[in-house]
Amino acid sequence: DYYIAGYETESLAHIEENYSERVVLIPGLGMRSPYPTYERKYPAKKDNTFIISCPWTFVKINYYHLLTLKEILQGTNKQIKFRFFSGLFSNCVFSTFKKDLAVIFGEENFEVFPIKSSEAYIQLLEETDLMLNSYHYGGYNVIIDAMYLGKPVVTMEGTKAYNRMAGVLLRKHDLSELVAKDKTEYIHKVIELITNDNFRDSIIKKINKINTKKDFFDVEEVKYFKKAIDYLVNNHEYLKAQNTKKPIIIEES
Repeated sequence: DYYIAGYETESLAHIEENYSERVVLIPGLGMRSPYPTYERKYPAKKDNTFIISCPWTFVKINYYHLLTLKEILQGTNKQIKFRFFSGLFSNCVFSTFKKDLAVIFGEENFEVFPIKSSEAYIQLLEETDLMLNSYHYGGYNVIIDAMYLGKPVVTMEGTKAYNRMAGVLLRKHDLSELVAKDKTEYIHKVIELITNDNFRDSIIKKINKINTKKDFFDVEEVKYFKKAIDYLVNNHEYLKAQNTKKPIIIEES
């Protein structure tokens, strides 16, 4: 009957067409992540290879976005290596995926790591120079991990919550430079971060000034989820009788 979402992450102009349920909007982003237990190690670079992490679950990887990465690769003379992870792959899919990546990027321009633990995964992310969000199904924890590790991360924004959360989160922390409105801008922003060391360093400094624990993890918005549940339980029959998909808005208190 209902779908609970964050007021800040939804495109109100598209909300009724995006959901079959009636949407309940709570204050904030409608998301919360657990605080990481990983302690940053600040690893030194092993060589001059520019590593770009694409920490996307298998279902978020699609051919068209991989071709966007290929355009990024072709748009710079730097030695680039895209880093993928294999947490959800079977052995058969893993082998096929590597072959497909080799066709798109060439053997020398990517690597795929099996994920043995969350500690190993975060450590591999910390070794990277830049992180990218997936599209059209974007990630949220990707952004949280990047901010926690002090890494720039570029996202492309759409009209659905799953490709808007990242952009909203970045803009809330004065990082609109990392939010692209379309593929062309996405490619431009990524190449600028690869080739312009001063620009990339300025973004890293801004990220490292963020109080990640306070701003991302110790949020009070979770209380509005309970408020929404209580409201729906107490008013379900009345809401059904309204016969509308107009969003229900839970006010701040």
